[in-house]
Amino acid sequence: MSQWTHVAGCIRIDSFPFLDVNIVTELSKSFGNTCQFNDLQYKWDRCNVPCGSEGSVQYRIVRTGDESSLSWGVIYIWGDLRDYSDQQAIHDWLKSACREKMIRSCVVKIDVEYHGSYIIYDDDKSNLIMTKLPSAHDDNIPAHDD
Repeated sequence: MSQWTHVAGCIRIDSFPFLDVNIVTELSKSFGNTCQFNDLQYKWDRCNVPCGSEGSVQYRIVRTGDESSLSWGVIYIWGDLRDYSDQQAIHDWLKSACREKMIRSCVVKIDVEYHGSYIIYDDDKSNLIMTKLPSAHDDNIPAHDD
């Protein structure tokens, strides 16, 4: 039986800390190299983000604001990591990638099969915090009936 970890989220980045640099290049360096199931071996060898046996977490950098906008854009994050269960490594990767960036808001959900769900979010100082979500299996949470 495989262990899967599912990741989905979005990080909003503000413009002004990056005024004198190529933002996409800077963010790509910070977030790292990804790989997918059908990639050649050299991409797997370069991968430096959380990675399961069939590929890594993925991300896409998207410009959403114009030159006069406070918001530069967003970074979408997703992944289905097979044979992987280390939510802390995903949290550490995001904290490192977002260091010294102006994070306006961040929400990333991590579902670790058989171990629970976690949310990574930002506080008012651009710190990324991870918390475990309660589940219906917890004693103090009533089951939801539809």
